[in-house]
Amino acid sequence: MPLVSVVITAHREAENLEELLDFFTALSARKSLEVIVSVDEPGEKLRKIIEAYSGKAVFSVSEARRGKVRALNDALSLSRGEIILFLDSDVRVEDPLFLERLESVMEKADVAEIKKLVPGSSIIGKLVYYDYLTFGVASYIFDRRVGLCAGLNGAAFAFRRAALKELGGFKNSVLEDMDIGFRSFFLGLRYKYFYQSAVIVDPPTSILEWVNQRLRWSTGAWLWVKEYMFLLLGSAGKHSLESAAAILVMFPWIVILPVVFLSYIPGALALIITAWHLALSLFASLLPLVYIFETVMALLPPQVFFTLPYFLLYCLSLWVVSRRIGYRVNPLWLTLYFFFYSPIWLSIMFAGFIRVFVLRRKDVRGWKL
Repeated sequence: MPLVSVVITAHREAENLEELLDFFTALSARKSLEVIVSVDEPGEKLRKIIEAYSGKAVFSVSEARRGKVRALNDALSLSRGEIILFLDSDVRVEDPLFLERLESVMEKADVAEIKKLVPGSSIIGKLVYYDYLTFGVASYIFDRRVGLCAGLNGAAFAFRRAALKELGGFKNSVLEDMDIGFRSFFLGLRYKYFYQSAVIVDPPTSILEWVNQRLRWSTGAWLWVKEYMFLLLGSAGKHSLESAAAILVMFPWIVILPVVFLSYIPGALALIITAWHLALSLFASLLPLVYIFETVMALLPPQVFFTLPYFLLYCLSLWVVSRRIGYRVNPLWLTLYFFFYSPIWLSIMFAGFIRVFVLRRKDVRGWKL
């Protein structure tokens, strides 16, 4: 069995670190496994954990804040594993066969995105669940159709050591996970989406925490786009269908908003309504039902002519793929995600665009580069 290095990063708070250490140190007695924890500015509870597990794991501790990129690279320099699993300290692993299943997938991969699940006890948690679901579907599309990585979610992912060496480790970036995943794309490194097991990710505890997190992600994403713009356009051209599908899955309102604006133009509105009637004509055999449906639709705003069928197609497509990768879809929460959560998330992405391209700001509140 190959040696596996588990690298965990933590900043100030312990979060789920103790639970992760219990899980992996128990496995290390019967597996070829090492655990490395990279800690910045440890708080009191974190110091107690470091002391308690000092003989079971390797700790890289900095009293000053290094930033996540340097913390990752420092931990990487201490690791010896052929396979390196990267985890944030706010995740949990509950599957006792997690590593065995990961090792099996990594036999055919240089880099792997790992499936994330979110506990659904809170409203934020139930909605963020679909965030990770849509990212999982996008990752699955690139796994099956392209075989290359277009980006990673930093809460949990894995690399082969040889691939990391070829990439030169992590680059100083707001979204170091997306950056290294995309760089692996251009090196042609083999990619897999690992959905045979999953990690549990704790959702933000408040709306403010969620907004701050998404602002960081959106700013980092646009800085990433700015740096790799021409390479992104080239790769999107080569894999246009897969790229479009992935973007639409994660940001469904990126199509709806332009259509809503166009609907206020008389000619465009007429075109949308004509297309709607042509689509309904395909169901002429169900004329009574079509008549009732059209009567109801006539009472609704014209924008519904596009949004409703688009929503139904989106839900059906998402449901089909999500079943393949082990996600469960609740119609009510998916509807709330589509009509409420998704447009807010897209608005934050627009705010990030203005921040990066108009205001030309690169700083991210509460984030060390």
